[in-house]
Amino acid sequence: MPDPDHGHPSHSILLLEDEPVSAEFLCAALTPLGLQVCHAASLQQARNLLLQHRFSLLLLDLNLPDGHGDELLRALRVTQDSPSQASLALALTAELDQAQRAALRDAGFADALVKPIAAAALRDAVNRWLADPVAAEFTEPDGAVGEPVVWDDDAGLLTCGGSQEVLGALRGLFLKELPEQAARIRAGLLEGRGGDALDELHRLLAGCGFCGASTLAGVARDLMQRVREAGDLDTAIAGFDTAVAQVLDQPLD
Repeated sequence: MPDPDHGHPSHSILLLEDEPVSAEFLCAALTPLGLQVCHAASLQQARNLLLQHRFSLLLLDLNLPDGHGDELLRALRVTQDSPSQASLALALTAELDQAQRAALRDAGFADALVKPIAAAALRDAVNRWLADPVAAEFTEPDGAVGEPVVWDDDAGLLTCGGSQEVLGALRGLFLKELPEQAARIRAGLLEGRGGDALDELHRLLAGCGFCGASTLAGVARDLMQRVREAGDLDTAIAGFDTAVAQVLDQPLD
């Protein structure tokens, strides 16, 4: 793991992201900026780093297995012995509505970036906030969605900056993680652990976005809505299983 207190870059970033596909993409997307990027896959790893180093910017995912990024930031803001107590923070989330936007501002976030986010858009946001935090503004999410397909190459390549090699690597990692991730979602739903299932679905949705897995993303959103509304889950779970099978069965070019 790079040491943020040494090296040529004038700025360092803490990236808190547990979902492997998202983490791989975000780290690669930030590399051209010449920044020191330290990746933490859990809240505990992030807490340890925040007590040791001063980061110029925090990119914090909101939903992790051991807690939530907004809770971490609220605690950090009152932790006087952390060199990163006042560091600029951007939230990473697969969903963002007006109520969440207000809550994130209250928690101390300067902005929220909606996953999937294109590599160029991520770099623009980071550059904008590091260059002039006073002039930068809380951005509106881009909710444009194309026609659902198993693998949406146009959407995936747009996110990856046009690199087929990067997209292929992300899809390979996504497919490796998908069977166990789907099993955890299904188990959470069948065992009445809706909160756990929603957390896993949130991470799945981010991975789908970075890979262009459009059909599965749409099914995941529908399943999340049904869980929140305590609706009929049997049909939704069956549809989810079908969408997962389609992704796993669809060969990559």
